[in-house]
Amino acid sequence: MTFGIIHYAYLTEALLMTVCVLLLVRRFVSQRNRMTLVFTFFILGYALLCFLYFGRGFFDQGVDGSILMYRSGMVVSAVIPAILAVFMVYPMVAAKGGLSKAKPLACLLLVLWLMAIVAAFLLMIGTVGFSFSFNDFDVYSTTFAPLSYTAIVAIPISIAVVDALAMALMYVRETEAFFRMRALLLLVGWVVVLSGQVMLLSATTLVLNPVLITAGTLLMAAAILRRKPS
Repeated sequence: MTFGIIHYAYLTEALLMTVCVLLLVRRFVSQRNRMTLVFTFFILGYALLCFLYFGRGFFDQGVDGSILMYRSGMVVSAVIPAILAVFMVYPMVAAKGGLSKAKPLACLLLVLWLMAIVAAFLLMIGTVGFSFSFNDFDVYSTTFAPLSYTAIVAIPISIAVVDALAMALMYVRETEAFFRMRALLLLVGWVVVLSGQVMLLSATTLVLNPVLITAGTLLMAAAILRRKPS
C-alpha cells in the first residue's frame, strides 16, 4: 500500500460528497423533483471519482490495479459534465413545451452525451502512459492513435464549457433574486471545479485538485439545497 496525503484528501472529499448525496436524496424524496435526482447523480459521480482515486493507495505505484482505478476515474470524469448538461439544459427543453417543441436543445443534449460516451470509450481502451508522480500518486495520460491525450480530454472540456454557458445564461435570464443567486453559485462552483481539474496537469499543483473540487462541488450542492425563503 502506498497511501499519501493526496489519497486522504480524496477520501475526505468522497465522504463530504457522500453526505451531500444523502442530503440531496432526502430533498428528492420530499419534493420528487427529477432535476434534483439528476443533480444527485452529478454529485455521486464526484464521490465515486474520489473513492476510486483514494483506492489507488491500496496498490503499489504503477501496478495494474492502480492504473485501472485511475483509468476508471478518468472515464467517470468524462461522463460527469454530460450529467450536469441534463440538469442545465433539460429545464430549458421543458420550458419550451417538451422535446417536440425544442428540437435544437434536445439535439444538443444528444450530441453532448454522444461526445461523453466517445470520450469515455477512448479513455477506457486507449494506451496509458506515465506522466508524473507526486507523493505516491501517479498521474497518467491516455492516447488513442492518432488522437493525443489533449485531444481526448478536450471532448469533456467542451461539454463542461457548454454547462458553464448554460449557467451564465440562467443567471442573465433569471429575474428573481433567489434563482439568480442559485445560478451564480452553480457557475462559480463549476468554475472552481474546472480549475481543480486543471491542477492535474502539474505535479506542483496536483494536491490542489481535491481541494478545489471539494470547494466547487460543495458550493454547487449548497446552491441546490438552499431553500427559498417563504
